[in-house]
Amino acid sequence: MGNAYVPAVPLDTLGQRIADIRARLGAGPSRPLSQQAFAALIERETGVRIHRGELSRLERDARGISLAIVDAISRVDPAHRGREWLAWGADSPPSSGAPSDA
Repeated sequence: MGNAYVPAVPLDTLGQRIADIRARLGAGPSRPLSQQAFAALIERETGVRIHRGELSRLERDARGISLAIVDAISRVDPAHRGREWLAWGADSPPSSGAPSDA
């Protein structure tokens, strides 16, 4: 079957999707990229600063998220699933006809 990545948990919430991106950037679900390293990567790649504590609250679904942060996190997703997937998951609203964000 190869080394296909399979998420350790369903990706029903924003926090689970953010944690999945962090795991994909690390060595998988058992050894994800640290929140500090993830925050540094986001800032380096996108210029958007996110503190480790803010990432922790996002992953616990304990706070809302801005469009700028959705954009920044989706831009570092190695699976390139886009902003709509990150914000709404598999049940994302139909495209508005705007250019693709992938």
